[in-house]
Amino acid sequence: MKRRDHTPIRRFFTSRAFLVVGLCAAVLSTLGFARAYYEDYSVRQEIRRLEDEVRGLERKKLESMEILKYVGSQNFVEDRARVELNLNKWWYYFTAHRLPPAE
Repeated sequence: MKRRDHTPIRRFFTSRAFLVVGLCAAVLSTLGFARAYYEDYSVRQEIRRLEDEVRGLERKKLESMEILKYVGSQNFVEDRARVELNLNKWWYYFTAHRLPPAE
């Protein structure tokens, strides 16, 4: 006769209960991995969106700086005077008491 060494631990590891517990653990760990992967994906998408927004704001800042530079220039003052006051360039220099630069 064969001698069977079926200890309680060996019986548990060869039972269907162990299979069910192992399968549940595998499913739970897979779900945890999927959730972590989705969160990582969401964070990366948010980072990409914010980087695009930063690039857009930097472009807008450069455009604003160019506009500010133009608004602070003498050309802007002359253009506005011509448009709003219907002044000619010689009239602007006459009222500002300056002579035009020699060209």
